[in-house]
Amino acid sequence: MLSFYEPERNVVSEVNKGALLLTYSGHGTDIIWGQWAGVGDDKVRIFDLEQMERLQNSWAPTAEGLPEVNTEILTYLYQTIMDTDEYVLGSAVTTARTRAILSGNDYNIGVLESFTYLGDPALELNVPANISLSGSSEVDEAKVGDILQYTIVYTVAHAPKAWQLELRNTFPESVIFQSASVKPDSAYDQTLIWNLGDVAAGTYSIDVSVLFADYSLKPSEEFKYVISYLEEEDFTLQITINDSNIENLILQSDGPTVLGEATTFMAATTSGSNIHYWWTFGDDPEQPSFTESAIKQYTFTERGTYTVSVRATNNSTDQAGV
Repeated sequence: MLSFYEPERNVVSEVNKGALLLTYSGHGTDIIWGQWAGVGDDKVRIFDLEQMERLQNSWAPTAEGLPEVNTEILTYLYQTIMDTDEYVLGSAVTTARTRAILSGNDYNIGVLESFTYLGDPALELNVPANISLSGSSEVDEAKVGDILQYTIVYTVAHAPKAWQLELRNTFPESVIFQSASVKPDSAYDQTLIWNLGDVAAGTYSIDVSVLFADYSLKPSEEFKYVISYLEEEDFTLQITINDSNIENLILQSDGPTVLGEATTFMAATTSGSNIHYWWTFGDDPEQPSFTESAIKQYTFTERGTYTVSVRATNNSTDQAGV
């Protein structure tokens, strides 16, 4: 309520500070704001509306002439902003005034029509936007060595724009970034960062391509997206990763084999990831020997003819060779 000393300066100050609504009790012209006229004041006293209309440069109410009516308009203004996502103030005020007139209440229509919005009618409120985040991939399973393409989707809604958005995508160590439809501002330490800046309302997507490298395999890998605004929103996409298939297993040795001396056996494949080898030497078929290496040394201690076999396994295939 700006009814104290120097109201003109106070009105200007509040507008400059970004006040959306000002309740002014007093009289003024389009260039002068003043206090209520009292006995002995040099301002024109309050007149009946009909009398004021006949006076030149008369003082006139500029805001709350009838508080209960203007308060109703403000109620409709709040409803318009909250219910219809109308954030351009000029059109929001017009809609609110029209709603009040059409409400059927016994209001003074002249007061409603004279309701004055003192700001820029094109001004857009900087209300917080709602941010949602999702994602999808072409497959829910992949093999080591595969290229995976997945999509990050983010939506800005319920406001004209969101300011200074930052999108982060993190992925596991066994994944190598290849490309993205929108180049990230940073690609470091298994994290992609996009500084999106101010983003207008709408739905946007970024396609990302990664390679599953031949590292230690985990049953599943998580791709996490985090978008930072007023609060962080996050979404996690989970992909099951299988080893690449073992193909063309063969077994060789550095022979000839000499009794009491170590013989080196070597297994080889043309493809396969995270392979484990199970070795069986014919003199002890009940005790297969496990190794993660494709090379195994063995010493035979008795004469004879033996069959040496190796089995190569990972989480996708199981293949034996002799």
